[in-house]
Amino acid sequence: MSIEQVIIARLKGFAELNNLIAGRVYSGIAPKGTANPLVMFQEISSEPIRTMGGDTGLVRARYQFDVYAKGSESRINVTTALKKALRRWKDGTTEPQIEVCYIQSSADMFEDKERLYRKRIDVEVNYVESL
Repeated sequence: MSIEQVIIARLKGFAELNNLIAGRVYSGIAPKGTANPLVMFQEISSEPIRTMGGDTGLVRARYQFDVYAKGSESRINVTTALKKALRRWKDGTTEPQIEVCYIQSSADMFEDKERLYRKRIDVEVNYVESL
């Protein structure tokens, strides 16, 4: 699996979140006409961690998650569940393995054209990829 597939599986498998978004989690851009609320995410940057002895397989990546909803209350509920799903998430059973996730920052936004409430959440995802 790719790291994106692992993240999608986590979010779709987190009942509190999935009950609100009905599986609408997308890496990149959601298909046109997708119902709301939904979560989209993308990698902003990634950095392999190295030592003097060589590559460790550990990657420190920053992802931007965006929650879109038609109402403020819905956006708040989805954002709360998303943060619960990602905060300090660790999973040694996935490939790649998730070492730990940290919520870095967030910001409220509003998409005028689409009339959607938006929340941007920046998350550090530390994972181990196969060497």
